[in-house]
Amino acid sequence: MPEVFDDELTDDELDQLEALGAAEDAELILGPATGDKDA
Repeated sequence: MPEVFDDELTDDELDQLEALGAAEDAELILGPATGDKDA
């Protein structure tokens, strides 16, 4: 994955973006089943 925005984003911001991306990937893979844990 090319890190195009390195010059514009701080390491913390990059970490947050990676975390968000991972969370979105997990939702796509696991689907609505992840919401059952809260119920």
